[in-house]
Amino acid sequence: MPPATRALALALLVSAMQVAPAAAAQSLAVLEARLRQALTEQTRSEAAQAALVAQAERECDAIERAKSAQLGPRAGAELERRLRAFEGMAARLDAAEARVSADRATRARAHADFEAAAEREEQRLTRLPGAHPDALVELGAARARVAGLAPAPPPARPALDVRADDADGPEQLVAKLELLDAERARLEVELARAARTQTLLAARLDARRLQARDLARARRQGAGRLTLLERAADASRASLVDLEARVQAARRSHEDLQRGLQSLAERREDLRRRLERLRGHAVAGREVP
Repeated sequence: MPPATRALALALLVSAMQVAPAAAAQSLAVLEARLRQALTEQTRSEAAQAALVAQAERECDAIERAKSAQLGPRAGAELERRLRAFEGMAARLDAAEARVSADRATRARAHADFEAAAEREEQRLTRLPGAHPDALVELGAARARVAGLAPAPPPARPALDVRADDADGPEQLVAKLELLDAERARLEVELARAARTQTLLAARLDARRLQARDLARARRQGAGRLTLLERAADASRASLVDLEARVQAARRSHEDLQRGLQSLAERREDLRRRLERLRGHAVAGREVP
């Protein structure tokens, strides 16, 4: 290769090496901004869903009262009226769930795109001759910012299996009682949330059944365009199957929490009796819990 050509190639290589880090940094900045925007959209849709659920829960309370008051035709008509009014809310809840699901998927893709680009940039920097501490530090800082954008919520967990041991003294038993009390408070909050979820899903299921009944009647009567009615009926049946499965799952979750609370109460009573036998009814100057 002639000297002039070799010099030109070397100059181009050096120029490319100088431009590449800036381009990579810009790409990561764009992907980070995209991820932040996706997170903002997800947070907004989740907040809108939470507000809608709170409104739906209030309407569910009225439906439950109408159910408990079914003592005649008038009460039955009131329940049906409320369920028909709730159909619109059920549709809005479906749309809110779909929006949250879509926004979470968009955020997950944006996160994956950023991580893939960061990994490529790290590999590129390690292959370059010489050290690049500034670029590596900036890359690490970008990853730390992204990791701290939305920490994952703690996974749901069953009640702690706290039991008395024969070697436990009063201090150990008091500590275990306090731990069980904290667990009981946590489970009671989760149980109330599970009950609200179950009630809301049941109301949505009742409203969807009413809608499916109306669609079936319209198909039998041949009202409107049959093709559209058949599609709507198919979609309604699929929604019914999904809601029925979710109602069953919510019921199982509620029952599991109830069993957990019962088991916790039994273990707490065992601890309390052991403590009474050891120290009587007073521990550290206060009544035994």
